[in-house]
Amino acid sequence: MVEAAFELADADGLDALTIRAVAARLGVKPMSLYRHVAHKDALLDALVERMYAEVETPDPQRPDWRAELRRRAHSVREVLVRHPWSIALIETRTGPDRPFTFVHAEAVLATLISAGCSPRLASRAFVVLDSYAYGFAVQQVTMPSTEPGEVVTDEFVAAMQQYPSLVAVMGAVMADASYDFVAEFDAGLDLVLDGIDRWREAQLPAVTVGRKQEPRDLG
Repeated sequence: MVEAAFELADADGLDALTIRAVAARLGVKPMSLYRHVAHKDALLDALVERMYAEVETPDPQRPDWRAELRRRAHSVREVLVRHPWSIALIETRTGPDRPFTFVHAEAVLATLISAGCSPRLASRAFVVLDSYAYGFAVQQVTMPSTEPGEVVTDEFVAAMQQYPSLVAVMGAVMADASYDFVAEFDAGLDLVLDGIDRWREAQLPAVTVGRKQEPRDLG
C-alpha cells in the first residue's frame, strides 16, 4: 500500500493522493485499506518514512565529519528532487511512530556532536544544513530551466537592460562552458560547512541584534 501511494505521489503529486486513488491502483476496495491505516495522515507519515529510507545517513563513528555531512546533504537533495512532492511534506509530520525519521536525525546530530559541537550548536547546524539542501532542491525542481541561456529570448534580453548587474551575472554564467547548476550545490555546501566549522571551533557564534553584533554562548 505504501509503495502504491509512493508511486502515485511520484506520478501525479500529493493532490492526487487519496485513499480511493491508492485503492484503485491496488485494485481493491477503499475500505479495505483502513485495516492498515487509520486515516490519510497515517499514510502521509508512512510516505515520509519511505522517503527517509532512501536518504543516506552519516556515520558518527567516522573521523571526517564534513565528508559524512556532505554525503548526507547530497543524498537529501537527490531524494527531494527525485520525489518533489516530499519537499512540502517532509517537515509537517508529527506522529510518534517514525523510526526512519528519528534514526536519521539521531545520526546527523550524533555526527555533529562527535565533531565537537555542543547540543545547542548541533541543533542550529542541523537547521542550516537542511535549509540549504531543501532550498536548493526547491530551486532545482521549480526553475523553468537550469541550463543558462535556455529561457533567454530577445524580449527577455531587452527587458533586462535596466538591470545591469543581472545582465552581467547572466553573461558570466552563459560564457562559462563549465557551468553546471547542480555542481553549484557543492560550492554553497562548502560555505555552510565552513561556517559550522567556525562555530564549532569558537562555540560563540555572533547573533545579530538590530545593527549590533552580540556573542551568545550556545552552551
